Parts: sequence; structure tokens; C-alpha cells
Amino acid sequence: MQIVASEPVKADGRLGWVDNAKGIGIILVLLGHTPIPVAYKLFIYAFHMPLFFFIGGLFLNVKKSPDVFLKDKVRRLLLPYLIFAIASYLIWLSIRNYSAIASGIPAEMPLLGIFYGIGSGNWMPENTPLWFLPCMFSTVCLLYLLVHLPKKLAFITILICSVIGYNLPQWLYFRLPLSIDLAMLCMIFTAAGYYFRNYWLNSPPLSWLATSGFMTIWLLAAWFNSGMLNPIHMIDINNGIFNNYFLFVIAAISGTIVTVNVAKRILSFPLLAYVGKNSIGILGLHMLIYLTITVIFTKLLHFPLTLTYERLSRINPHAHPLLAMLSYLVPGILLPLLLMKLYRTLKATALKTS
Repeated sequence: MQIVASEPVKADGRLGWVDNAKGIGIILVLLGHTPIPVAYKLFIYAFHMPLFFFIGGLFLNVKKSPDVFLKDKVRRLLLPYLIFAIASYLIWLSIRNYSAIASGIPAEMPLLGIFYGIGSGNWMPENTPLWFLPCMFSTVCLLYLLVHLPKKLAFITILICSVIGYNLPQWLYFRLPLSIDLAMLCMIFTAAGYYFRNYWLNSPPLSWLATSGFMTIWLLAAWFNSGMLNPIHMIDINNGIFNNYFLFVIAAISGTIVTVNVAKRILSFPLLAYVGKNSIGILGLHMLIYLTITVIFTKLLHFPLTLTYERLSRINPHAHPLLAMLSYLVPGILLPLLLMKLYRTLKATALKTS
């Protein structure tokens, strides 16, 4: 792996370290959905989604007119969301009778949930991780409005929105559509990317000593915010679980800083960058792959592998967490990449013949 001080923009307009950071982030998302001990997950969940909100702020173009900006975000975020959500719902609908949990959910609820755009409750059981896409859409739209205010007023308003978003799960008995409530909280991370993007896009990586310092802050903040609680009360942004606000923000920002600086130091890692480029596709497909793997283990191999390591260890005390993790993680990355490659090939062939 090559260590570099800075990186020019590639011919296609991409920065390699940004793709690396997205690659690290999406692998952590998938890892968090595999059967590993909760004690490990609490460190992942402390920052892996704020990382993506931060990256979204790095390239936020507020100079576009409102209609152009809105069309661009609909195309980049809501359109993939609708495609994955509708496909996932059709699959869920076809197999729901084979699951006691799924069959207990009214068939129309997830259908309405596609337009509601939240991942908690039973609104998105067909593919819960898709909550991120409408939430990111709401986040960048809110930030687009606020950054046009005077800078000091924008800062104050963003902080107020973040605190309100933090408290909304306790104040309301319902979720706001398109995850606007979560967007209010997470906008602080997108704003950090936007307002400090000149530094992050143009500066060399921090020293390993400084990076280690931020890693220590991330681990300690995540542990004090979740691991010390009995039982462990893991951060879960989608379900409105943040615990202490300041520890949540500190862990999220420090974990993001660590990831960015590691990503800047491993530019010669094309597979990781390729995973990062396809992060939305992996996000949208990996839970469907996980569902298929679970069915295979359960029905064909008669081994009820579940998505929770603690349940798995009760079923089979000899099950190794690394083997269980890789059983999901590897196909969860490779199969979506193959499917997206096939889609692009078929699309290119269709365009040539038309």
C-alpha cells in the first residue's frame, strides 16, 4: 500500500481516498449486519453512518439553483432508493408466508413505508438499511437551505437542529417522513464535511501519532457511551438510539477522522476503492444476499445461522465468529458487485443495439 502526502483529482473527477473511505464505511455497514459479538458492533455503530453523512458534505454544491439541486439529489438518492425498495418489497411479498415474523406484518405496510421513508418499526422490513438514502436526501436538502444563511446564523441553526433531532425520538410518538428527524441530527456531520472540505480535500493525512490519538478518543467515547451501560445499549441512528449527545458526536467525528486519514494513506488499494464506488449498490443489495444465505443455512444445511452472534453461540457454542462473519461478509460484497457489473454490461449492450 502506497503512502502519499496528497492526491490529484483523477480524470473521472474522483478522489481515490474518498472512494477508499466509502469502501471502509460500507464494509463496516455489512460487518455490523453479520453475526459478530455486540461488544464489537458498538464501536462500528458509533461512527460508520456519520462517516457517510460527512462524505456527503464534502461535495455538496450549493451554487446550483434549487431546481437543479433537487433534481440531482432525486436522481442520485431517491431514484436508487425507489428501485431497491420496490424490488425488495416484491421479494419480501413473495416469501413472507415462510416467515412467522413477516407474515404477521400487513402486506400494505411496507408498501406504504416505501413512500414514508423510515427504517424503524415495520415500515421497511424488506430491506431496512435503505433508510439511509431518504435520510441523506433530507439531510442535504436541509443543509442546502441553511448554508445560504449568514455563516454564524447557519452554524447556530445547524447546532439547534442537531439538538432538536437528538431529542425528537423522546418528544414524538411517530417518525417524520423521509427520516427528516434523523436528518436534523445528522446534518451536523454533513455540515462538518461541507464547511471544512477545503482542509480535508487538500491537506495531507495526519501523522500516525495524531491518528492514533483520534482512534483512542473514538474507542473511549464509544465505550463510555454504549459499552459501559448494562446491558450494552448500542448506538442505532435508524432507531433513534444515541445515548449521550456529546459522546455520540465525539465518537462519530473522531471515528470519521481516523477513517479519512487511513483512507488517504492507502491509495494503492483498487479493490477497496472499487467497493467504495459501488457503495450504494452494495447498501441496497446486501441484506437480500444475507436473507438468501440465511435461508440456505437454515433450509438446506439445517443449521439455523442467524444475524446475531449471541443467538448463534447459544445454538452452536462451537461456531466461530470469524467463520460466521465471513459467511455473510464475502458474498455480501462480491455478489452485489457482480450483479451491478452484469447490469452495466447489459445496459451498455442495449444502448449499442438501439
